[in-house]
Amino acid sequence: MDEFLFVVFSFLEFFAIFYFICSLFRLNHIEFLYESIFSSSLLTFVSYFLRFVSNLEEIAPFIQLGCLIIIIAIVFRFHFYYSTVMSITGYVGYGVVQALYLILGNWIFSTDVASHDVLKFVLQGASFGTIFIIGWVIDRKDAGFNYVINGKSVTVRFSETKWYLIGAVSSFLALFGFVYLLASGLVSDNGLILLLLIGIQTFTLYNFLRKTGE
Repeated sequence: MDEFLFVVFSFLEFFAIFYFICSLFRLNHIEFLYESIFSSSLLTFVSYFLRFVSNLEEIAPFIQLGCLIIIIAIVFRFHFYYSTVMSITGYVGYGVVQALYLILGNWIFSTDVASHDVLKFVLQGASFGTIFIIGWVIDRKDAGFNYVINGKSVTVRFSETKWYLIGAVSSFLALFGFVYLLASGLVSDNGLILLLLIGIQTFTLYNFLRKTGE
C-alpha cells in the first residue's frame, strides 16, 4: 500500500511541477497536456527506482532534476537552455514550498514528517496542492514570463540579459543544493555561504527583471 500511494502522490507532484512551469512561462496547459502526463509517469518511475530499488535516495532530487531537464528538452521540444531554466525554476520552486511545509510540520507535530507513515503523504498533498494554486493564480493574473521559445532548433544568443538569468538560476540551484545537504546533515552549518548565494541570486535576478522590463 505504501508503494502504491508513493506512486500516486509522486505522479501528482511531478504533474503539479509541469503545471507550475507552464503557468510561470505562459505555456498552453492543454497543448502540453499529453507531454505532461507522459513525463510525470516517466519521472515517477525514476523516483520509484531511486527509492525502492537503488541506494540513491539521498541524491534523488538532483537526479530527478537532471532527468527533468532532459525530458523538457526532448519530449516538450525546447532548446536545452530554455529547458534548463524552466526545469530548475519549476523544480526548485516546488522544493522550496515543500521545504517550508516540512519545517512547519516538524515543528507542529514534533516529529520527522518526511518519514512518518501518514504525515509524509499529507506533506506531499499540501505541497502539490499549493503549487497548483500558485500556478492557477499566475494564470489568472497573467503574471508569467513571456520568455521561452518552443522548438529545439531555436538559436539562443547569450545576451547580457540571459547571462543575468543564468546567474540567478545557477545561484538558485546552488542554494537549493546547499540547503538540502544542510538539512540532510551532509554539510555543516555555514551562514556565510547562505548569505553569499542569496546575495548573488538577488543581484542577478534583479538585473534580469530590470533588463526585461526595459
